[in-house]
Amino acid sequence: FSKLQILILGFNNFSGMVPTSLYNISSITYFSVNDNQLHGSFPYLGLTLPKLQAFHIGSNQFYGPIPSSIANASGLVEIETSQNSLTGPLPMNFGTLYELQKLNSHTNRLGTGGARKGNELMDFLTSLSNCSNLLWLDMGIK
Repeated sequence: FSKLQILILGFNNFSGMVPTSLYNISSITYFSVNDNQLHGSFPYLGLTLPKLQAFHIGSNQFYGPIPSSIANASGLVEIETSQNSLTGPLPMNFGTLYELQKLNSHTNRLGTGGARKGNELMDFLTSLSNCSNLLWLDMGIK
């Protein structure tokens, strides 16, 4: 798989965890496992998938926080993590993803929900101010 660039395994009935070896194919630019029954914590991507441009894991059962290491994949154009069980604070370093055009993370449980909830959202939106290519932002509940 050393030359594999596009990995699309979506819209199947795959279950279990994504094999960690898939996250170590450094040539991948497009990673999609949408619409399966996959689970596990959100992978640490930035250093293992340096050429990554699109990351789609929506409509699965992934859980836990979105690690800040995702911003190390500086060429990301699309992030699709909707309809999972992601939790924790909103990543404040997405603003370093200057190529980002689409961020879709609706129907998760992101955010701390504490007294700073309103400030957390404003801080997150402010952190995206350097994403001048951003066209699609969906963090809502559908």
